[in-house]
Amino acid sequence: MGDTVRKSQNASSEFMARLLELQGFSGAPRYLGQRSGMGVLTFVEGQVPDRFQPWSDDQVRAAARLLRAMHDATHASALAGRFDVVCHHDPGPNNTVFRDGVPVAFIDFSEAAPGDRLEDVGYFAWTWSVSSKAVLSL
Repeated sequence: MGDTVRKSQNASSEFMARLLELQGFSGAPRYLGQRSGMGVLTFVEGQVPDRFQPWSDDQVRAAARLLRAMHDATHASALAGRFDVVCHHDPGPNNTVFRDGVPVAFIDFSEAAPGDRLEDVGYFAWTWSVSSKAVLSL
């Protein structure tokens, strides 16, 4: 809606809002509050791929830097609690905004929760490496 995104509220909405208000990580939408029972987020300009495809080393590196920046921003924070960081838990290309082919932000933080960096890194490695011709033809 305009330059914002409306998101349905659910059990994780409050945590997601606190996470997106966190300073020190610019690779995500910002939480703007609630309107008519919906969470309001900034719109991140760019493209989100509609399917898995081969990714260049530079694209994977840029996405990995985003994930590292998110983890570093949440390390030892109140949001991470007794865990190392807050994990996105779905940092795949399908939740990544690209500009001119370069990953610039993650979206859809509805699964975000405290965890260990390796949870995200393992999932990241799997989703960013899915690029076989069989997958592309689906």
